[in-house]
Amino acid sequence: MGDPGGVPCGPGGLTGLLQAVWFLVAVRLGKRFGLLPVMVFTHLPSNLLLAAMAFAPGFGWAAGLWLARVSLSLTGDPALMRLAKIVHAADIAADLGTDPAGPGLLAIGLGGLDVEDDDYRLLDRGRFVYDALYAWCQRQVPAPA
Repeated sequence: MGDPGGVPCGPGGLTGLLQAVWFLVAVRLGKRFGLLPVMVFTHLPSNLLLAAMAFAPGFGWAAGLWLARVSLSLTGDPALMRLAKIVHAADIAADLGTDPAGPGLLAIGLGGLDVEDDDYRLLDRGRFVYDALYAWCQRQVPAPA
């Protein structure tokens, strides 16, 4: 469904358009601040908007909150979904074997605790690891159409 100008205006078209715009912004923010801070900055507000939908006084408010949430969501990024699978495998002991890269990330995380006592320096190094792993994930998944 589209208007005469070719702008998608159905529910899927609008949310897709908002996500596409956010991806362009997120890439620039990620390059400037790193992937991890951008993910944290967008994840919390996105989930707060989702929770607020339950208290919306009407459909219009709920729809507006949903569109705001979608515009902050990075869940449409296949590389980010690939990264999430790796992180999940490294974080959940019972799921360690669900992704071949999970044990490697776990080893880096545990080893990092042994070689760095300064929490801020460890966080900075962790950002690099996640940024590098995300870059690797981008090579592993097909580019969005």
